Amino acid sequence: MAAIGKPQLALTPAVFGGIAVVGEAAPQTLGTTPEKVIGFDLARPNFAQSGLYPEGMIPYLDDDSIVVLGSGIYLISIRFNAVVPIGTSIGLEVYIDDVASGLVAGDNLSNQSDIINLNVQSTLTLAAGDVVTIYATADLVRTITLRDSEIYLQRLR
Repeated sequence: MAAIGKPQLALTPAVFGGIAVVGEAAPQTLGTTPEKVIGFDLARPNFAQSGLYPEGMIPYLDDDSIVVLGSGIYLISIRFNAVVPIGTSIGLEVYIDDVASGLVAGDNLSNQSDIINLNVQSTLTLAAGDVVTIYATADLVRTITLRDSEIYLQRLR
């Protein structure tokens, strides 16, 4: 029941979930051509432990992707942590159905550390059946090791 003088809000059913890597994935080689980020090995939330299943999306660990079953506006959160050679520059981009979406992020370590941490949050308009993946590039041919990272989607409306 809405308060007097306040409009009622339509609530969107909870639609959320994603893929993650806990610990370290196998090393992956990146170069200046975008490559799909691979190595995700855990669905989020951890369905086996929580008993929760996200309605509206399917995480595919064997393809490092998330398939959206319902159209809407989604919040995407990316936590990208990797071991890299010192001085590596990394660029990330969200791909929808294997096409670059324009949602990009990057970091230039320039002689700082051998760990890179990128956090991205934005909104995406997705259609039923869209496949969401992350692609990355490096400044040179580099070997990276993804660790403790995740891609998470939550439908806002």
